[in-house]
Amino acid sequence: MTSEYQSEAHDKISGYLGGSASLVDVENWIWSFLGDLENSQEDGVRNVAGTIGRLISEYSHGDISEDSLRRELALAIRPFELKHNLVLGKAGDSQPVAGT
Repeated sequence: MTSEYQSEAHDKISGYLGGSASLVDVENWIWSFLGDLENSQEDGVRNVAGTIGRLISEYSHGDISEDSLRRELALAIRPFELKHNLVLGKAGDSQPVAGT
């Protein structure tokens, strides 16, 4: 079963990638989310959340393009997607991914 943290991360990033949430929405959420995870035992979720925060920071500083940001954010949540048979929010419609 997907943890509450995994579901929340998936929903926020999928919302941004799908156009229903802005990057500002995701940025505001991630800093609060990281604080909530401080005492979590879920290392995988903390790692993904840290990656999301780092990517947003790199984009904000002009180190990566928005296309790169979007691609990397999709990859950041991908381990959860594959583990739970999801592809960008679509349950039960998993597709093989080249190189995995």
